[in-house]
Amino acid sequence: MRKSSETGICFLFCATTIGPIGSADAKAKIDFRTATKIAEMEKLGGKIRDGATVQTTLSGKTLKGKEWSWTFNADGTESSKDNKIAWTDKGTWPMKGDQLCRISTATAGATELCSNVYASGHDLRMSDPSASGKLHRWYISY
Repeated sequence: MRKSSETGICFLFCATTIGPIGSADAKAKIDFRTATKIAEMEKLGGKIRDGATVQTTLSGKTLKGKEWSWTFNADGTESSKDNKIAWTDKGTWPMKGDQLCRISTATAGATELCSNVYASGHDLRMSDPSASGKLHRWYISY
């Protein structure tokens, strides 16, 4: 992934809150959310999702964090914004087999980035297409 794209994604997701700590389930969720390798996350119970499940889960929904939102429209377009700074992005989110792809129309070059999607409860993690066996730093909840 290009550094500028990585920074943009961080603006979207780094502000997400982790939730309460204290229950037996909280540690597993925090670990799932902060794992850096796919193998680590799978040991914590994260399961890869098939394309149909990913599309059904995301289609028509807006995922919200503390300072950002990311909308996956049913027509295959997406938009995201950081409410704290003047950063927005628009594009498409085609499914290619079991991978969720993102094509930004706001970023020069409109690079397509495709990831496998893993889930644990209502938390989702995506593989990092630029680093084999690694996960993006962020997570999203629905």
